[in-house]
Amino acid sequence: MINNDKVRLMTKIQVFENHEKDALKANRYFQKDYLGLHLIRSLLAYMVLFLLVLAVIFLYNWEELLTAIDLTALIHAGRWIILSFFLLLIPSMIVSYIVYWFQYRRYRRKIKDYIMNLKQLNAYYNNEETKQSAD
Repeated sequence: MINNDKVRLMTKIQVFENHEKDALKANRYFQKDYLGLHLIRSLLAYMVLFLLVLAVIFLYNWEELLTAIDLTALIHAGRWIILSFFLLLIPSMIVSYIVYWFQYRRYRRKIKDYIMNLKQLNAYYNNEETKQSAD
């Protein structure tokens, strides 16, 4: 005989496994490791983006830079670049941390529901086994 509650539960579990692959991947990590991994990814993406913007600015001002090569101007530009890198990096990392912290918390809530469903399904199977062994 088909148990409708068990079928619904199995369907919920399968739908979760199909649609929430990111939550299942996040479940492999502790919160600290998950945040660290994503902060490193954000840092690398930020560095690439900063270098690309710097290259665009450099190419846009190419002619002016070649005609006015001065050591003090280069030192000033270097300081400005380093300062702007770090002044923009700090808020970027703070925003990344907050976003990925909320994302991890949301995934953990979903995983808790998923684990609860798995425990209920396991209880259904255990009840069936005890009924069969009693017969």
